[in-house]
Amino acid sequence: MNSARIRYPRISMLVTLSMSVLFFAGWINPYRERVEEGNREFQAEEYEKALGIYADAAAVFDPESRELHFNIGDSWYKQKDYQKAIEEYSRVFGSNSPLLEAKAHYNIGNASFEQEDYAGAIGAYVSSLKLNNKDEDTKYNLEVARKKLKEQLDKMKNQQESQDQQQQQQQQQSEQQQQQGQENQDKQQEQQQQQGEEEKDKEKKPPEQSESKEQVQNESPDQQQQKEVQLSQEEAERLLDRLQEDEEQQRREMLRRPSGGSYTVEKDW
Repeated sequence: MNSARIRYPRISMLVTLSMSVLFFAGWINPYRERVEEGNREFQAEEYEKALGIYADAAAVFDPESRELHFNIGDSWYKQKDYQKAIEEYSRVFGSNSPLLEAKAHYNIGNASFEQEDYAGAIGAYVSSLKLNNKDEDTKYNLEVARKKLKEQLDKMKNQQESQDQQQQQQQQQSEQQQQQGQENQDKQQEQQQQQGEEEKDKEKKPPEQSESKEQVQNESPDQQQQKEVQLSQEEAERLLDRLQEDEEQQRREMLRRPSGGSYTVEKDW
């Protein structure tokens, strides 16, 4: 669905001017000549040239001319310099012509609308309708500005909610990371404490029982060979003792046996 668009601003072309100075019949009016020249440039869409002519006419002939300031505002508006246009339209306020002032408010509303200042546009349209409540274009643009303002506020609200939600998520993530970091730190401290206690227990144990593998590994080859020789001598002595016991046992057994050989029985003749 296409969005509604505002209607074009009113362009006030100066054709007749109320002059504060009377000229003799037949004299050329240079003020009117300059204004009409500016109007021709404006109609030819030469807005920059028209602006220069209007500004020159205002500076030379009538700096307080509300009609000229209105046309200067129109020239700025066509060049899309909406803020300068608003400044010139504002200089029309206080005019003896309520209709001209209503048009100035109307164009301020349009310039504000182009800048997406929908609240400012609404205020300007309302001011215009107070001076001319029968203008249909102003009523139409007022409704468009109200819809645009509502859309703008809804968009801002959604953006704020999205931003708040994003900040909340970031805060939750930060809290989770901090909690995880604290748990890791506590776990690391607990492991270090446990290791320290185990080392203290090892230091308290007396150096007894069999030698550990580390001690054996730390012994030199000569020490290991000497230990092996000592073990061999002990085994040899035990072996000799067993042999002597075996020989003694055999000797006792032999003494208990009768002497060997045959014997004859003599006849009793």
